[in-house]
Amino acid sequence: MTIAQIAAVAIFLLMFVLIIIDKIERHYVTLACGILTLGVVFGLIMHNGSAIVNTLNVKSIFTSNFWYSTKEEESSGISWSTIIFIAGMMIMVEGMAKAGFFRWLCLKLAKLVKYKTDGLFQSQEEIDNYAKQEVAGSNYVTKPGDIKYVDVNGDKVVNSKDMTYLGNGNVPEIVYGINGALKWKNMDFSFLLQGAGRVQVYLNGGIIQPYFNQGNLPQLWITDSWSETNRNARYPRLANTTHNLPATDVSCVETYLYDASYLRLKNIEIGYNLPKKWLSALTITGLRVYVNATNLLTLASVPQIDPENIHSQGWSYPQMKAFNFGLTLQF
Repeated sequence: MTIAQIAAVAIFLLMFVLIIIDKIERHYVTLACGILTLGVVFGLIMHNGSAIVNTLNVKSIFTSNFWYSTKEEESSGISWSTIIFIAGMMIMVEGMAKAGFFRWLCLKLAKLVKYKTDGLFQSQEEIDNYAKQEVAGSNYVTKPGDIKYVDVNGDKVVNSKDMTYLGNGNVPEIVYGINGALKWKNMDFSFLLQGAGRVQVYLNGGIIQPYFNQGNLPQLWITDSWSETNRNARYPRLANTTHNLPATDVSCVETYLYDASYLRLKNIEIGYNLPKKWLSALTITGLRVYVNATNLLTLASVPQIDPENIHSQGWSYPQMKAFNFGLTLQF
């Protein structure tokens, strides 16, 4: 037995003992067993050669008038090391899933795992009959107008264990553009449309949060925050609570997750070429007058920021509108 094999067995036995005395959870042992199994298989491959042996025979016949080729493939079947390899992969993936690895990966890399919400609480009776809200801590007292966080796992308590996959993230899955041009007599017209789809942006901090760092109140909170007379609002009651506000204390909340799809008129231009007879007395052969605009119109539903800005606090400089007038001369 090699040193590597002895170490693998020792690690396995150690983890087995730890699980017996309740020092670690079972899914970590499952994950370790999968990794160790793959290690054994790779060791076999390195020592004995490939796990699956295939032979490939190619026959070709070529004459001046005819070419013919066949391919014959012969397999020795699936070896024991291949079966062990597949089993090890399945065990390792199961362990990773139970250990929350994939959920952690989405949270840390793609940032797609967020708190799912279902509108706002409208009454104390609704609060009493719903899962206990512990997103802001176990001592938080929920009130009408607060965000209603969804009990995803059904344990009657809403906390970090209820975070779930909500959408596409801030990298567009669809990016497209449409351009066109028209010309009639001496006039010409061109345009460029640009857009993106299946993309979201999560807003927090001063760009969306009321009174952030003792700052101002965004207009949308005045018109669309919950009150006794405005129960169909999107945003919760105006109160400085961690439960309701997208501060750094609370991970991403669906209430502040927006569709960042957009369609933008990126460029539009109209030009006119003066008739050559008007220029006959001059030393020029052509004169074109044109006017154009950049970022003239944008259709998007995300508030407060430019839809191309994927930063959650809107720190990127927005796209600017620009208008130009010019002449093109030909001599």
